[in-house]
Amino acid sequence: MTGKTVSIPKRASRLAVPNPRRQPEKMLEAVANHSAQVVVDELAWIEDSKVVEIIAGKGVWVIATVHGSDLREASMNPVYFPITGVAKDPVKRTLVVVKPPVFKIAAEAYALGRIRLCRDLAKTLEAILEGESPPYLDINLRTGEVHHVA
Repeated sequence: MTGKTVSIPKRASRLAVPNPRRQPEKMLEAVANHSAQVVVDELAWIEDSKVVEIIAGKGVWVIATVHGSDLREASMNPVYFPITGVAKDPVKRTLVVVKPPVFKIAAEAYALGRIRLCRDLAKTLEAILEGESPPYLDINLRTGEVHHVA
């Protein structure tokens, strides 16, 4: 947490996406034609991830959900490589981080009312790819309890 005050726009609009394969086009439209400051979406295809990388690079806030059994599995999914900065090393045939991830933090919902908050996604991804368990905050949303797990 930086301690900065963040101004959230009071006006919000929603762009319907009847065909999920057209989601990347709609995200770009939201930024280009509707001056979107925040884009919230679920990422399902590699095209979605590529567009998120583009719009986040333009200074637009992006809040996205991805799916996997856990953060380790999601980070190793090629669909999310554009936003995680992970790529397959063609020589060693292993996964490596080749650029910083689009997001600074990640939250993993692992049980009802429980999340694991990774406060430094870049370090978390490095640890995962090295086979280590990354540190995180275990947060109980019902009680407000927070435990640091190293």
